Amino acid sequence: MNKFKKHWWSLLSVLLIVLSSFPLQTIAENLSSSEECRVNNMQLTTLEGKALPQENDPKASIVAQFDLVVPENKKTTFGLPAEITANNQELYHQNETIVSIEENQLKIVNDSDQPASLEGVNFEFKLAEPARSLAEVTLNFFNEFEFKLNNKQTTAAKDAASKKSSTESGKQSKGSNGEITPFAATDKTSAIDDMKLNDIYIKNGSNPPAYIVKNGVKQNPQPTVKVGDGVYFDYTFSVPSAANLKEGDYIYIALPEEYFTFSSVSNSVPFYENSGEKIGDMTLENDFRKEIFENHF
Repeated sequence: MNKFKKHWWSLLSVLLIVLSSFPLQTIAENLSSSEECRVNNMQLTTLEGKALPQENDPKASIVAQFDLVVPENKKTTFGLPAEITANNQELYHQNETIVSIEENQLKIVNDSDQPASLEGVNFEFKLAEPARSLAEVTLNFFNEFEFKLNNKQTTAAKDAASKKSSTESGKQSKGSNGEITPFAATDKTSAIDDMKLNDIYIKNGSNPPAYIVKNGVKQNPQPTVKVGDGVYFDYTFSVPSAANLKEGDYIYIALPEEYFTFSSVSNSVPFYENSGEKIGDMTLENDFRKEIFENHF
């Protein structure tokens, strides 16, 4: 009997050693991984729930949809891609679980003692202004899901140009007396590179600027525009020498219609290069800003 007890304790000791060396480590790893929020089954669709077209309208709204697994007593935040803008909103709120978007971030709060499993969480977003001018945009959500969008046009300038009838470029014509006339003023919008809207801000008197958009990012909260306020648009772009700008040539710049409604005006204002030199005038035509150059760059 004593021999049996002795062997039994020996076997039990070996069993405990085996259990402590492998299974407990595996359990610990599983518990550690379960403490993180998981995003599953993410997809992008149109507002109608259809697959995105091969060529995306840069101004179109897109829907992001996904499932969420949230551990108990968990609070976390995921940054959304800088290439998109999404309005602040509450996506899900039930009992002690809240999923919302604040300042282009996905915020998740589960104050319950039970984990939460959410299906079909979705929100609407648009491409940010700088991303709309790109031929291809890569959106990386949560460092796990990557989507590539092909925009219909490569720059906002080309979008503006497609809506305007341009004069013939690089051609000479004969006048009534048979003589060769000078080159006509030409729409050079398509020749402009790197068109980008940096800032939109309000300025009233000596008060500091109140930014609507700063460095390409929509500000929150949005300032209020009052009668008498000056609204300023800060664009940057470059003009290659191949554009061959001549006096009277012009370009069109699409103004951000998602922020303002514009009306055509007959007056014009001076247009300055960043060096401070006046190089033309600006007018507003059919919701587009037209810049007419007085001389060569």
